[in-house]
Amino acid sequence: MVRPMGGNHLVAAFEAAVEEDPDNVYARFNLANLLAAEGRHEQALEQFDRVNALVPGYEGGAALYNRGRSLLALGRYVEAMAAFDRVLTIPYTGRCSHAAATFSKAAALERLGRNHDARGVRAHAEELANREGREWLEEGNIHASAQQYTDAIASYDKSIAHIWRGRAVALLNRALCKKAMGGFHGALADLQAAQVGVQSVAPAELSRALVFSAEQGPAGVPRVVERLLAAMTVALERYNRAFVRARLGNLAGAAEDLREAINLAPELRGEARTESDFRALREDGRYADLWR
Repeated sequence: MVRPMGGNHLVAAFEAAVEEDPDNVYARFNLANLLAAEGRHEQALEQFDRVNALVPGYEGGAALYNRGRSLLALGRYVEAMAAFDRVLTIPYTGRCSHAAATFSKAAALERLGRNHDARGVRAHAEELANREGREWLEEGNIHASAQQYTDAIASYDKSIAHIWRGRAVALLNRALCKKAMGGFHGALADLQAAQVGVQSVAPAELSRALVFSAEQGPAGVPRVVERLLAAMTVALERYNRAFVRARLGNLAGAAEDLREAINLAPELRGEARTESDFRALREDGRYADLWR
């Protein structure tokens, strides 16, 4: 029986679910993860072991992987490596990253002083990260091409979680999806992060950018990013100035700036429609063209 341990109310909720149904794998897995997050690794291991006994390879090996992470935290490095090796025997489904398991195995080897072995494992982990990152990028592109932007962003998130050769492209594509959904500020942050790395991305990865043009070739992608970032930055500057002018009662000046901002980034119109400080602009018939 799992006894209530207080503290985090989510822990208590999942404890209650496990006590009511001992075979509730979902509840046990979440309970184990919460315990691990609180640093209660011994208790987490008990739950992970039960999950793995109930459903071997649960979530593509995620329970084994998280078990290994708790073992690492407890300094039980040999056992941790065994857990990561078991993850790698499970066919990769995308639910549990083999790259992450391999990086973690390399960390365990380093803690054991086996630095030569760790270097080889880490090199293999980097290749796995490139493979997994590319797969998630390609899945995101499929969703983006169908204008399924929420699903696309979820796939790009998983690609970006890997440190891999095309990560900047995943950032760029996520920015474009956020922009299409009206998330202008988040898009701008992603685009700025993408610009830092896109210059060094290989042509094969640049060809997966949503702004890629066969006529320009991959070499044109960094220039497209630079122009897009410049336009979005100017648009945000105009938008912010319009906001200030509207608050000061200068509706004509605010309308002028807002019109420029929307011309550069039409997505800002949606944000302006809900901005309380633009209410006077919205109610003034002279500026009706801003809201069409």
